[in-house]
Parts: sequence; structure tokens; C-alpha cells
Amino acid sequence: MSKLISLDDLSITALCLIREELKDLDVTVDCIHGYDRDVLCSKNFLTHFLKKIHANKLSSDVLLKICSNVSNKYFVNNIIVDRKARAERIKGITFLSRSFKDDMNYVLIKDLKVPYALMSDIDILVNGPIEIVKATRILEKIGCELYNFRLLAHPFKVMVTGCREGSFQIDLYPYPMWIRRQVASNEEVFQVKASSEMYGVKVPVPGSPMDFYLIATHAWFHLKLSLAEALHLFQVSKNLKESEWFYIMKVAEEWGTLDSIYVTSLILNALSSSLYGYQVVPEDIMHELERLYKASNSAKKWLKSMQRLEFPVRFPAHLAVLNSSIYTFRVLWKKSLRTAIYGVLSIYLNYSAGKLLGGEND
Repeated sequence: MSKLISLDDLSITALCLIREELKDLDVTVDCIHGYDRDVLCSKNFLTHFLKKIHANKLSSDVLLKICSNVSNKYFVNNIIVDRKARAERIKGITFLSRSFKDDMNYVLIKDLKVPYALMSDIDILVNGPIEIVKATRILEKIGCELYNFRLLAHPFKVMVTGCREGSFQIDLYPYPMWIRRQVASNEEVFQVKASSEMYGVKVPVPGSPMDFYLIATHAWFHLKLSLAEALHLFQVSKNLKESEWFYIMKVAEEWGTLDSIYVTSLILNALSSSLYGYQVVPEDIMHELERLYKASNSAKKWLKSMQRLEFPVRFPAHLAVLNSSIYTFRVLWKKSLRTAIYGVLSIYLNYSAGKLLGGEND
């Protein structure tokens, strides 16, 4: 990008507060300049900042790094709730590892490896409907409660709650899809499957290229990119090889998701340019994405119109809804008319739900 886009003050503040834990990121932004401690600990600032960090998928624990003696009941309750949610997530991941052992072919998806990241549920991609049936039988035997989703949801997508081990929620996906908008095949995810050490257990996860791909397409589908997601994608993209970038582009071209990869990469380059003065997504990769994605000029024009990069970054409807639905149908109908129709309906269902909920699409 020729134009350097600055970060908004609250995003800078959030980055400053978690920078000590960002092992792979040497954040050198000018931290919390212009604020004195009384302002930072004021109810007005903390209320505004709490909304900001929750919108960016970060835990309210971060507040304690601003003001260690937070005593207001509202803030204390938020911290307690978020700490419990993070603890329950750890319980759920270790529970799944013990329960499935080597009997299941699955990966943990959308797991943000960012300090204080706050994720509402545990998303598990299981290798197809037959494996879903196996998973549900295992979980039912140990006392978990199973529910189906509504409104366009795939009949084999299952929500798991009520397990004796904790109050966590697990979502089982039969395919990589957001509502019914499929973004990859199981083979494309599982052939680059990896393993990660988490909380004392080994957990199967997507390899780096599909980790990047799934989080980027999910953010695009939900019309916004949080700071936690951007930082996770930034760390992943720093270590991607050229062959892995081309793997991402191959899958994106096949499933009609080049828009999500290109626009997300634009934002990551704007973020890295603002923080470090360099672009994290290689120039030759951006050129190839521009060649493949026909609306790249419109996307660049949108980003250049920004005065500053404010997280969560909200994707414009003309790109992420209107243009994306046309592009989705044009690509997916080659797989099947049913796949294409479900893909487009999912985009508009999600957009409508977001409008009804006041712009929140998660």
C-alpha cells in the first residue's frame, strides 16, 4: 500500500496491553500516549474499552493491565465471566482429547493463538457425516446432550452441551462451512492436518495454510475482522512458505473465496505496515491475488478511503455481500446447483441476522 494507514487509539491501547505476551510480535507502537492513570481507570474509559476488547474477541482480563484495582461490580463481573469462559474452553479441549483419543479423525478449527483471546465455543471439524455419527455416539455415552442447529444448518452439524466435565459448548462440523456456505473440502483440510500441544494434551489442528484460510473466510463471512483474528493471521502469515500461499489460493479459487483472502491480506499488510513498516503478505502473492480476484481495485479503493484502521474492521456490504454472493454462485454452481444456492442463501441470512442484531454477525 502506498498510503500508510494508522491504527485507532483503542486498538493501539489493546496492542500495548498484550504486547508482553505476544512472543512472536515485537510491538513497538507508542503506547497509551496522552492518557494519565486517572483517565485510564475512569468508569467512562473502562466502559468504552470493555466494549472494544469484547468486539475484538479479547477477554476483559486485559482491563487489569490498565487498572489493577478495578472494583466496580460491572467490570469485576465481566472479568469473572470471561475467566470462566476461558477456563471452560481449556476443559472442553482436554475433554475432547481424552474422549476421542485416536478413534476420531477431527481437527480443532478457529482457535486463536493470541493472548487473552476469547472464543465463545469449541469448533471441531469432523471428517464427514460418518465420523459425526461416531462422535455423537461417543459423546452421548459419556452423558453429553446433543442438539441440531436451525435455519439452513447442515443436518449433520451438531451442538454439544451439558457434559459432566463442564459448561463448555462444542460445535461439530461435518464439512468446512459457515452456515451452509462451504469453503473447502474435508480432504483439503485433513491432508495438511497438524498437531499442537495444548494444556498438556496433543490436539489435531489444521496445518498453517488451512488455519489461515479457515479463519480468514470465517471473518469475511461474518463481515468483520477482529484484532484477535488479525493478530493470529499475522503470526501465521509470517511463517507461510510460497508453496503454502499457492495452496491457499488454489483452494480459494476452487471454492470462490478469493475475495476473503485478498481483502484480509490487504488489511494484514496495512496492519504490518503501520506497526513495522513492511508488508507481511509477500508482494508477488498480492500480485497473484490481484490477478485472480476481479474486484481487487474496488477493495483497494475501499481500504485507501480509510483515515485509520479501526478494529474490528467491518467489511463493506458491496464487497462481502453483493459482489461475494454473485461470485459465490458463479463458482459453486460448477460443483452443484444446490451447493451454490445454499452458499448464496447463507450469505444473505447472515447479513440479515447481523442487521437485526444491530450489526453483530457472530
